Amino acid sequence: MFKKYISNSYLKKFSFLTILWLALTASGVVLLFYGAISILSFLFSSNHSLLELIVTSSLAFIGLPLGWFHFHIAKHLKKYISTQKKGWEGEQLFYKLDSLNIKHKRLTDLDLITPDGEKSQIDALIILPKVVICVEIKNRASYYVDKDGKWYSLKFKKWVNTRSPIAQNEYHCKFIKSLLYNNGFSTDVWSLVVLTDPRGEYRLENLKVPHKTKLITLDEVGKTIYEISSSSKVDTFLNLDSIENTILKYQEPFDFEKTIKKELGYFIKYLIE
Repeated sequence: MFKKYISNSYLKKFSFLTILWLALTASGVVLLFYGAISILSFLFSSNHSLLELIVTSSLAFIGLPLGWFHFHIAKHLKKYISTQKKGWEGEQLFYKLDSLNIKHKRLTDLDLITPDGEKSQIDALIILPKVVICVEIKNRASYYVDKDGKWYSLKFKKWVNTRSPIAQNEYHCKFIKSLLYNNGFSTDVWSLVVLTDPRGEYRLENLKVPHKTKLITLDEVGKTIYEISSSSKVDTFLNLDSIENTILKYQEPFDFEKTIKKELGYFIKYLIE
């Protein structure tokens, strides 16, 4: 019951933020265009009063900051919503992991960048005593793989070509393996792609899964992680804290409130100048 409440409250929060973003963006565009058209109409026609000019000009100036909101803040709001949603999905996954009673460290929503500028956005990372698992979470309802190995997702009742989540996560695995190697760690890195939508339609008969890669549903998480952990033939155990601290050194921080305040500061400075 508690888990269900948390899930629903998160979803309501995401829905509210999304509606707020859409409402402010739409109202900004409408008011801006309406105000601009009204001002032009006033300038080229003598049938308008000064009061009408003041009202329409006010609408235009209300639209300007709302339009600015769309271009400067909405992108950060969308990223914040996406970040929180991925975190919630990660918690669902880790709820399954906790029931296994395996010693581990876990990191979610990693936005990593190396000194040479190489980047990787990883949904979740599970650090076990003998292996590290990169997790790619996919919440789209349906996937299809054709005979040539091309991936398609269902959008608006049409199959649309999309990037393979397996190939996507393979890049993340290579990134993590290289990052750890450069910091003195040599370990197995597995790829785990989790399809979270229970209503999903998956036509994956033609799929060829590479070595050290698993494509599963949310219900299979616990069993699969246990199998990966048990199958590792590495003799030495990893220092979980050291691995975690090493990875977090490369985390690119994202502070939603700080970003919004910074953007608002730029806007106020622009108005004053």
